[in-house]
Amino acid sequence: MVAIRSIKGFLFVLILAVTSMIFTPLFLGPTLILSWLKPRWFRFINDSLVTVWLEYMLDVKIILTGEKPARYENSIIIMNHRCRLDWMFFWCVMARSSELALRNEKILMKRELKYIPGPGE
Repeated sequence: MVAIRSIKGFLFVLILAVTSMIFTPLFLGPTLILSWLKPRWFRFINDSLVTVWLEYMLDVKIILTGEKPARYENSIIIMNHRCRLDWMFFWCVMARSSELALRNEKILMKRELKYIPGPGE
């Protein structure tokens, strides 16, 4: 059973890496001009594309339960990451909880993490 889960995890990460290398320039690249002309459209289109990519291409299932957050209410969400892909799953949750939530999201990391290549400087 552990071997099957390991293989599934490896395949998920492999598919994620390959599709992101294809997805980013092919689908997100053409919208770059909108970042200067219509920034709101740029964010909306890219947020929608990433959500579709995660939920439909990679078959990520998101089920939200509980009280829906108020539309214009500020919130602080503290996450203790169990894996490196948590942010991507969190983006799906944000996209589902409110159409404004993902566009207004701010991410803060611990000072030590800013020296890691990629998410850091």
